[in-house]
Amino acid sequence: MGTRSPTTALTFSCDGQFDAVGSPTGAGHNILEGTAAITGSDVWSVGIQVNASNFDRTLAQHFDGGSWTTVATPNANTLHNDLFGVSAVTSSNVWAVGIYVTNNSTGTAATLALHWNGTSWTKVPTVNPSTYSYLFAVKAVSASSVWAVGTYYDFGAAAYNTLVEHYNGTSWKVVSSANAVSNTFFNQLFAVSALSDSDVWAVGSYSASFAGTRSPLAVHWDGATSSVVNTADVLGGDSEILGVDALEGGHAVGVGYGGTPRQAERWDLMLGSSSATAPGTTFGGDVVLEGVARASGSLWAVGFARATNLDRRQTLVWKASWDSTGHVLTWAATPGISASPGTVNNVFFGVAAVTPHVFWAVGYGTSDTVDHTLTELYCALHFNVVAPANAVPGTPFSVTVTAKNADNSTATDYRGTVQFSSSDPQAVLPADYAFTSGDSGAHTFGGVVMRDTSNQPSSISVRDAVTPIVNGTTTIIVACVGVCQGPTGTPGGRDVAPGPAPASPTPRIAIQSSGGTPGPRVAQRGDLVLVSQRTAPAPRAAESIRDLGLILPFGLLVLALLALRRRRGKEKSNVR
Repeated sequence: MGTRSPTTALTFSCDGQFDAVGSPTGAGHNILEGTAAITGSDVWSVGIQVNASNFDRTLAQHFDGGSWTTVATPNANTLHNDLFGVSAVTSSNVWAVGIYVTNNSTGTAATLALHWNGTSWTKVPTVNPSTYSYLFAVKAVSASSVWAVGTYYDFGAAAYNTLVEHYNGTSWKVVSSANAVSNTFFNQLFAVSALSDSDVWAVGSYSASFAGTRSPLAVHWDGATSSVVNTADVLGGDSEILGVDALEGGHAVGVGYGGTPRQAERWDLMLGSSSATAPGTTFGGDVVLEGVARASGSLWAVGFARATNLDRRQTLVWKASWDSTGHVLTWAATPGISASPGTVNNVFFGVAAVTPHVFWAVGYGTSDTVDHTLTELYCALHFNVVAPANAVPGTPFSVTVTAKNADNSTATDYRGTVQFSSSDPQAVLPADYAFTSGDSGAHTFGGVVMRDTSNQPSSISVRDAVTPIVNGTTTIIVACVGVCQGPTGTPGGRDVAPGPAPASPTPRIAIQSSGGTPGPRVAQRGDLVLVSQRTAPAPRAAESIRDLGLILPFGLLVLALLALRRRRGKEKSNVR
């Protein structure tokens, strides 16, 4: 499955926080810009790795349920090649987009799209409206419908215009996209989300001049035309929408920043009417939300915050709950908890939802002078597995599985499918079972049988079929009452008495069943026991292209691009 870097298996924890999980990081700067999840054991992240010649190279990493590995990706040339966004249709159909520099002296750049077919990544031709064309985000609706957004420089208009490209299953084509209503110099799209081909949202910002104030921009595609959706701004100053997630038909949520210093801002985007809110925080420095993702009624936005603008950046996570019946999104009053292992900077750029209880966030952490990949897992679900403390071999008993939230309350909304396993190779276990609303988060399984009396205690483990890092284990002592009875007419083995003659009746065995409590876990592949790798990443000599732009003598147009490349240009650390 492609060329992969060696890694070690990880352990995890479901504590309701974003916890750092080790991911490969090579020499030089390593930054993760975006992430996408197919299942709990099939997650991708993409970004940038700087090589020994100080050129950006494409970077892709994959999580298989047990560990993260770096997977080989092609580059368009030997100059800068960056990936900013990733989206998946299936395990064998994943898209990543970005840019590559075509001329190192002038800084001209072209759009870049890579495709994963289940075995390897390959470069797929895209459209370039001009010699300065960029893609920053991608959303796959189906195998025959993939959307990518960004910006390009229109020499005729002497301005940067929005860029939307669509893949129809065969090739990429440019789709006409709206720009801000007034004459503007910058029109740029940073993120895209879609429910269908007739309900696509793209967000970003626009400004009237090279140094003008940036204003939030939202564009909606209805299947035939694109239009600008009015967006409010409650904070003033520069304001940009950096992430978007479609909630329902004609309704999306956007996240970003506004004001000076930058403060988190959130947009309720609706056709015809939109609103914005600012949560307000105790941070005195920049507070920026970079990305957002949702699964069912659970949503997380991620980014960074600074105590003051002289302090280092720390990861920021903010939870919201979506009520699809009332059509209302409710944000938590305060941010959630996340790790910031870097001694200088820690920033999240992307987030992916696996289930309502499991999310991944990615970015970079900095220590000293080098950026390292930053990957964190949010898991707020585990299983409480209850069985008798003791069992007689061959005698059935019941096991109760309860889905538990991080605070140990019952997850009554759990609707996943559970799978059983045991350390006893002869055990009779329940078949896969999908929880229903009638279970209210708990289900009792009968007919469980243990047979092996060696290597005690035995274990019974339960895991979610889609997200194996969500699991639970209990232990049980399997032993006979008195001397174990061997099979009829055969001599007994170790700890087994010879069986009676065929004509002899089989003696009845009384079962003493005491109420047991779950015992220690037996770690298995996919078990979730967090080893929080607080490896200290390092300060950045240069941030990602979206931070500082390419450090090249690009000329005026590229300087314009650097100004346009928004937020991250303002995030250069002053506490190196």
